[in-house]
Amino acid sequence: MSPRLVPAAPAALLRLHQPQPVLTVETGKEAKIVCEASEAMESKANVSWYRRDSGDRPKLLLNCQKGGKQRFFCEFKRQSVTLSINPAQPSDTGLYLCAYHRAWNLHFGNGTTLLVGGTMVVLLLLLLLIICLSIRCLRRTTPMGRAAVRPAEVRCPSQAHALTRSRTR
Repeated sequence: MSPRLVPAAPAALLRLHQPQPVLTVETGKEAKIVCEASEAMESKANVSWYRRDSGDRPKLLLNCQKGGKQRFFCEFKRQSVTLSINPAQPSDTGLYLCAYHRAWNLHFGNGTTLLVGGTMVVLLLLLLLIICLSIRCLRRTTPMGRAAVRPAEVRCPSQAHALTRSRTR
């Protein structure tokens, strides 16, 4: 009996993951944004990078088949693709999304926010991000400092510690 050829998995099963939710880089340095696929991608012709500025739709930045343009370059491997920006400039700050298209379907990665600037600018932007996340956690507690969520729900680390202390008293 001859072996049967098994067709590739349908596009719906392919998942793209960008392991860097936030990437910071100083002005003039190289930024490398990584995108990993759950399975081998057929061709770099099907891979693109998009940039999304707040409030806008994602805009095509680069198709990996065409290689690179100006300061942007795409490095393709079967299960990953990397967008390099060299040299990075403050105007490059934004959300970058990898995309894979197959059979009229376009699949996006989860996105990487690129922050470009001098050391102080990058630190201030990171501090702002941390403050926003902290405020989000604080909104989940009551004025008395007790957790406003049921024990089975996910909490911020400070809430889990406060709940543990209140149970031991």
